[in-house]
Amino acid sequence: MIFQGNLDPSLLYAPDHIIKERAEAIVKMGGGRNHIMNLGHGIEATTSEEKANFFVKTVQAYNH
Repeated sequence: MIFQGNLDPSLLYAPDHIIKERAEAIVKMGGGRNHIMNLGHGIEATTSEEKANFFVKTVQAYNH
């Protein structure tokens, strides 16, 4: 079974600690199952590459 969780893309405008907190909370809800993590409505054109990269790195680094 695979779990899919979506982060609200507007959160990528928030401070890094909020992005980390919310992304990790979504992954944690998966309970260690395989997980597809994405942005709920895709990435917005004005989102900085740094924030998008931070989101990706946060999810990749999460330890169950």
